[in-house]
Amino acid sequence: MMSLTGQVKAEDMSLHFAVSDREVRSLTAEQMEQRIQAQQIRLVKDPVFKKDKNFSCFPIAEVLKAGFGPIWQQALKDDDNEESIIVRMTAVDGHTGYLPISKIMQPGGCLVYKDNDTNGPWERTGRKLEPSAEPYYLFG
Repeated sequence: MMSLTGQVKAEDMSLHFAVSDREVRSLTAEQMEQRIQAQQIRLVKDPVFKKDKNFSCFPIAEVLKAGFGPIWQQALKDDDNEESIIVRMTAVDGHTGYLPISKIMQPGGCLVYKDNDTNGPWERTGRKLEPSAEPYYLFG
């Protein structure tokens, strides 16, 4: 099994991409905006904010392609049963999720990076353990 890791680090708000725990690249939202076509989405009854929300996001497959570069393309070729290569994602708070490439490649998954309902900082969630969804929010 190949381990591809995407991690957000709070100190610089960038995504860090690693293969077998060796970092290969990091990208900020601004750098991703230059490389990936952003999409505008409206989530009805967003599960985090518990109301309708408008966001800007990047398709998650495009984020991984930009972050891992040629390694991502090779991983897609090598993943013969679409379950042998797992992407591990670690949030600022340390929460880690694991997804097979087959799930990531399904249409609709995106990495939210901007709350379009505010003209500045992200709206607060009202929850003590998760006061905000920033800097990134995986939806799909």
